[in-house]
Amino acid sequence: MSSIEVDFPFLYSTEIEFRTSREAEIVVRAVCVDPELRPDLIRREIAYEGPRLVAKFQAKDIRSLRASISSFYNFVGVCQRTLMVASKYSNIPETTEIGKETS
Repeated sequence: MSSIEVDFPFLYSTEIEFRTSREAEIVVRAVCVDPELRPDLIRREIAYEGPRLVAKFQAKDIRSLRASISSFYNFVGVCQRTLMVASKYSNIPETTEIGKETS
């Protein structure tokens, strides 16, 4: 057993499927902007593989694990809602002036 498994015995991993790999990349980049606030208590790895976001968490105690996972899912939810709204408006015609469509 490695020292990281002994020091951080509480583990959680998940995969979240997105419509495209670009969406998964956007969410990973948004979630990974800030470093972990308590690296002495929790470690996380977040990446994407094609359209899947893959996240792994390791913690020294269950409370830190729960808080980190909760925060992660809240942030991913905000990102998903933002992507949904952005995709809804991505087919708007280009405009040259406010309210005037180009031909």
